[in-house]
Amino acid sequence: MNQTNYILIFMLVLIFNFVEAKEKHVYTNKLTCEYKKAPIGIGTPKPRLSWKIYSEENNQIQTAYQVLVASSPKLLKPGRADLWDSQKVRSYQSVLVEYAGKI
Repeated sequence: MNQTNYILIFMLVLIFNFVEAKEKHVYTNKLTCEYKKAPIGIGTPKPRLSWKIYSEENNQIQTAYQVLVASSPKLLKPGRADLWDSQKVRSYQSVLVEYAGKI
């Protein structure tokens, strides 16, 4: 499986940790990799990932995120991701987060 496939798996099941969201009504949408919705043939070893958050409630903001990338959907759990587990990153950043995992 090449890097593009790993990123595609990431895009399908990306997990974020929103620490300040008091309700479970916060979700991600518009996931992109190098500005593409369905990235195929990304030529960079450190593609940049972006996402938007949405909430059914007012005043919900992202204060942290966690990115998991794995070679199979079964490994996409904290502590099991075999390619990259960013751990909890306290950050408002949701645009152009650089992939820092295995190639």
